[in-house]
Amino acid sequence: FLYTYEDIGKNKADVAAERIRLYSQDTDVRSVTEKIEGPEDMAFAAQCDIVFLAIDNNAARRAVSDFCFEKGIPFVNGGINGFLGNAYVCIPGKTPCLECAGLLQEENKTTFSISTTAGIVGALQAELGIRYLLSPQSCEGGILHIFDNGAITKLKIRKGDKCRQCNNL
Repeated sequence: FLYTYEDIGKNKADVAAERIRLYSQDTDVRSVTEKIEGPEDMAFAAQCDIVFLAIDNNAARRAVSDFCFEKGIPFVNGGINGFLGNAYVCIPGKTPCLECAGLLQEENKTTFSISTTAGIVGALQAELGIRYLLSPQSCEGGILHIFDNGAITKLKIRKGDKCRQCNNL
């Protein structure tokens, strides 16, 4: 719903930020178009209440996760692969990390993405993030929501015994 035919060739982050500003003019929306290669590239997010990840590579996803853990900023990860998708709320110091959830494993991407899957996972991310912002104490973090064939399955994630992030808490 953010992009139209006229947006072909434009920067997706800039177009998305402008459209979101039109929906919610009181919200501070910034587009970031620099490549994220390490936690140091996330300085712009230090004052955020929550971070939403819609990143298509594990190196950047790991960098954002590392940054959020270091700063104690909750984040909502979302990912799609063809007709499959997932969403996960990670609350540093409270819930298992992306590695424990199996979301930083070797990438095995299909050659296509389905816009309906992306829309459903994006809407699920938004709902999970809003729930956290409205009531952080009652937020059900640490639950991997898997979208597959029109159904959403929930899996409770446990901290891994040898996890580099969770065992440093």
